[in-house]
Amino acid sequence: MANTIRYRRLVCCCCSSHPSETLLSLNCLADKLAKPSVFGQIEPRFLEREHRFAAFLNEIKRQSPSLLLLQEAAIVDYPRLYDSLASELGFDGLRQSRTTPVPLAAFWKKASFTLTWSEERSRVLICEFKHLPSATVLYVLNVHLQGAPDGTTSLTRVSQLHKALRRLELRLQHTNVRPERAKVRP
Repeated sequence: MANTIRYRRLVCCCCSSHPSETLLSLNCLADKLAKPSVFGQIEPRFLEREHRFAAFLNEIKRQSPSLLLLQEAAIVDYPRLYDSLASELGFDGLRQSRTTPVPLAAFWKKASFTLTWSEERSRVLICEFKHLPSATVLYVLNVHLQGAPDGTTSLTRVSQLHKALRRLELRLQHTNVRPERAKVRP
């Protein structure tokens, strides 16, 4: 089962005085890829949607992040996931509204953050959060840059990320933040 969950836990750089604030990023594995023919090393029962959904929910509860970013967040599971995270863990959330087979989503603990702005791009969800305890603004780019092994989509993905970073730069300028003074953490 551990092979079906890929995550990265980061301490939020804006919240250095609040080290308990963390970000968790999960790739939920799109249904079209959750097949033994793609993941032959994983038992088929672990690839079933219900098993994956339960595993993600358990991992989110175990990690208890302040911010949660999802890639390949299946449209059919989103309402149920949103309800679970909102009612059980105090999250609010946003999912890309554009039609895509691999949508992105962001969730935040309502006690720690509020969403002040967001923008959707192709395979990118840009969010501006206000950290409530410190009043610090945090910008997050949730990206899903899928590439082909032969490199045929590499330039497209680089272009998409470049455009998203350009949009973020324009947002910083709009809010009177000089982009060269903004703290950037990978």
